[in-house]
Amino acid sequence: ELEEIIRINIEIIKNSEEYYNQEETAKYISQLRNKRNKIMNSYIRILKEA
Repeated sequence: ELEEIIRINIEIIKNSEEYYNQEETAKYISQLRNKRNKIMNSYIRILKEA
């Protein structure tokens, strides 16, 4: 899951540098952030239960 979080963060950075003001890309970045946050939350939950 950590690899997925890192991959998503890299994708966010690559897209936000050039296209952040474009509406469609802003939506894509928002979706990536939501996906990343869900993965991080589940990962944190697993760590707390361990």
